[in-house]
Amino acid sequence: MKIQSIRTFAIWIFLLALMLLFFLACSRESHQDAKAYSKSLIALPGAEKVKYEKYGGMDQLSYELKMEYPANAAIQIISAELDKSGWTALMHDYLNPSIPSSHIRGWTDFIDGTKQPEQKVHRWIADWQSKSDDIVRYMLDYRYEEGKKEKLNKLIIVGIFIPASVAIEARERATNK
Repeated sequence: MKIQSIRTFAIWIFLLALMLLFFLACSRESHQDAKAYSKSLIALPGAEKVKYEKYGGMDQLSYELKMEYPANAAIQIISAELDKSGWTALMHDYLNPSIPSSHIRGWTDFIDGTKQPEQKVHRWIADWQSKSDDIVRYMLDYRYEEGKKEKLNKLIIVGIFIPASVAIEARERATNK
């Protein structure tokens, strides 16, 4: 009977340790000091609700900006800053090379059925690659409730810095499906 109790106890300890490891691996780390993140993450003047996070080896910046659609000024500033820092704009999605990036196709729109009520989304998304094969992705969204006529002036910007090792692994997984 004692051996059974010890075995059960050991299994519970193992499961708890495994759960703890899982939560630590999946946890997001958040510091709001921009210096703790990649310089490729650019918060534009006037940015509101600025949030920096680290997740799965990547750095992420998100914020809102009051800017009329199609946000040409935001795209131009981000592109110019990245170009000045040696980043190269990719004409196709890094993870899905058969899909042209917004550098080529411009804005797209779709219905986001994962939100209730459903939302109409206007999206501009593109990647840049550094000389050391790091990737930075910018996604610019305008969102509003489907069926309602909205003035497109609240821009949501998300920038994600992906170190080369993480980017290469993700691309290999994406292309081997």
